[in-house]
Amino acid sequence: MDRRPRGRDGYGEMSARWRASWTVSRPRTSRSRPFVRSRSERGLTSLRIVRAATVSLGILLSCICCHRTPIETRHQLNLLDRLKTRLRQLLRSKLGISKDVTRLDSRASRLSSSLSQASDRLSRVNGRVDALKGLTLPEIRILKRTVERLQQRVDKPAFYDQFRMFTYIVDREFSLEQKKWFIEKQCMRALKYFPNLDDPETFNEKTNWYKLYYQDPLITACIDKYKFKDYVAETVGERYVIPLIGVWESGRAIDFDALPEKFVIKSNWGSGSRHVQLVRDKNALNVDEMRLRTSSWIQPWENVYYHTFDWGYKDIEPRIIAEELIEGKEFEYKFFCFDGEPAFITVARDSAPGVPNTYNNYDMDWNLLPFTRRKKNAQYPIPKPELFDELVEICRKLSAPFPHVRVDLCIAEGRILVEELTFYTTSGFGRFDPTEWDHTFGEPFILPEKRILDHSDAYSRGPLESELTLQ
Repeated sequence: MDRRPRGRDGYGEMSARWRASWTVSRPRTSRSRPFVRSRSERGLTSLRIVRAATVSLGILLSCICCHRTPIETRHQLNLLDRLKTRLRQLLRSKLGISKDVTRLDSRASRLSSSLSQASDRLSRVNGRVDALKGLTLPEIRILKRTVERLQQRVDKPAFYDQFRMFTYIVDREFSLEQKKWFIEKQCMRALKYFPNLDDPETFNEKTNWYKLYYQDPLITACIDKYKFKDYVAETVGERYVIPLIGVWESGRAIDFDALPEKFVIKSNWGSGSRHVQLVRDKNALNVDEMRLRTSSWIQPWENVYYHTFDWGYKDIEPRIIAEELIEGKEFEYKFFCFDGEPAFITVARDSAPGVPNTYNNYDMDWNLLPFTRRKKNAQYPIPKPELFDELVEICRKLSAPFPHVRVDLCIAEGRILVEELTFYTTSGFGRFDPTEWDHTFGEPFILPEKRILDHSDAYSRGPLESELTLQ
């Protein structure tokens, strides 16, 4: 039974029209899943319903005033209640849509701000790209390696310097047994095996034993990048020494005006490229920043000893030195010498200052050895240097007093130069691949008798006190 109220002026027709607008048809898919409208479509539909309901409500109120029968009035009141409920729902829905619009506006403003920032960054990058277009291929390689070095520095743990400061402060409380524990922990992390420091066999094990149990003041003098020049000059001649420009006890004392346009500035107790700065254009150098950096280099906790317990560094008196910048060198020749006799050679090719790009390893007959350490082998043959015999003779003389030392040399414009003497290669934490070459390198390394200088209370305490005697 149709219970809709009917009256004059086409009320029934208007009611039917209103009901038609009330019911929103929603198409169904083949699986009878409801059709999902977008947020904007739902908003427009709701607004249309609000307008239709408002018109219908006005008509209904006029009808109530004209029709006074109880049945019609009851139906009209019920319809009015339903209209009020629907209007409240639509108003809430409209309010939710307005909130969504507000959130979208806020998000759009944030995206606009981010877009402007990205545009500014892009313009700066384009400016840098324009500046890079004029670089030569060697300069691009140097820049690439510099970026990689910076990334490696960023990836290092933040407590790196704090750890050096910590070990510097508590060093007098470290017994020899505790130093052994620290080295064992580092070996497990770097080499993936537990070292035998009591009866070492591999090259890395013997290097760590060398750090702990063999203390020769001549090692300290030769590690010092300032004093070792005197040792090289006295042993093989002044012509093999890289010329010294200046030496200072602090960064504040450096007279940059007196330095040439190109030079190398470094600390005398640095290892690798950590405390080295190559200056190719003095006019582009930030002098104030360089003073701060060099002053940081000579702080006592910057000593390599407080990182890996390389004993030869501990008693070096820190200084800042400036050397002549050597250009034109293509390779570095690193001779591993044992009891005054070279046994192996690592040839490093530089793609950036202090960061060799490839490491090729050879025996003394210039046969390429099938292993890698730290860097990959070059994909092309490296010729044997014409001055090879002279290089070998220099290494024999410089390494004669030591059970083991690595002599690093270079050839620049036909001139042989001794760059440094290295007693603890990679601090005894350099992995060989394959690992059997760790044993091969260790075979010619004949360990001497223990020689411990009783210069620190830390070496006269602990369970190994009976071993701590000067041999």
